[in-house]
Amino acid sequence: MSIKNVVKKGCIFMKKKNVVTVLFPLLFMTIITIISFSNMLDFKGIDFKGIFILSLILLFPLLFLLQGIICAINNTNVFLSLGVSILNFIILLMIYLNDSALIYSFIYLTFGAIGYLITKSIAK
Repeated sequence: MSIKNVVKKGCIFMKKKNVVTVLFPLLFMTIITIISFSNMLDFKGIDFKGIFILSLILLFPLLFLLQGIICAINNTNVFLSLGVSILNFIILLMIYLNDSALIYSFIYLTFGAIGYLITKSIAK
């Protein structure tokens, strides 16, 4: 099998919708974390630490749940998608948080798996 045939069949490169599925939680988590901890916008009246804590408890699990659902709908590799997002969260955890927030990674993986499994079972 030549390289030309492999590229045509899509074995080397991911489709655009799959790349978006893999990267969208990563981008939201990174942007929220950087804005919260560096206060880049220098707003005086907004509590960015509170917004980050709220997103840690509500927004990030919702992102993982949506990522699992979208992976099931688009037939994207769920292990790759959730793995990239968890790796990003662990990197952000090491930079901005302490090790006590590591439990959230297991919670987020659970939400992603639940979204994936429920959507796959409904789609059948």
